[in-house]
Amino acid sequence: MLLPAIVNGAVSLEPATVLEDLSGEGVILVVDDEAFVRRTAKAALERYGYTVILAESGREGIEICRSKTTAISAVLLDMNMPEWAEKWLLNR
Repeated sequence: MLLPAIVNGAVSLEPATVLEDLSGEGVILVVDDEAFVRRTAKAALERYGYTVILAESGREGIEICRSKTTAISAVLLDMNMPEWAEKWLLNR
């Protein structure tokens, strides 16, 4: 990270704009091999009203998608999970 030096003192910034309402509904599948990432994503998404399903591996995520017991609105996926990524890509 590069932080430039301030030459002429502090700079006045505009007030931050208010973000639009991020609340919603639906089911989001979070697939990640790190428990901390799963828990953090779940807490953040549930705060905005989403239902969250967690999977700790790609295989588990695929099984959840195939079960079709719940309509999944979105998937947040860690694309670099060592356990399954190479096998899954080779068997597509």
